[in-house]
Amino acid sequence: MVTVRSVDRIKGSVNALSRRDGCFFMPQMFLYSGRNFRIVKVVKNVFDEGTLKMNVLKSPLYLLEGLICEGEFDGFRNRCDRSCHMFWHEDWLDPA
Repeated sequence: MVTVRSVDRIKGSVNALSRRDGCFFMPQMFLYSGRNFRIVKVVKNVFDEGTLKMNVLKSPLYLLEGLICEGEFDGFRNRCDRSCHMFWHEDWLDPA
């Protein structure tokens, strides 16, 4: 179990593009700040569909139970329908 860190702590951990080690923090993820979730999976490798290569991550990412992307993002003209798990950087989480 983990607790999603506060909005201020997360904002302090990402760059101007809302990224930490390449992992993007989406605005909808702030809704979960301060709440506890079960870790579904620790992700150490990610397949890049654009390059068709498997990438080994510098630091692990986490998938949290029930947290699925809603597909809404300001940069998209249309809503994404993939319903992917959100990736959570370890710096955005605390042990519960």
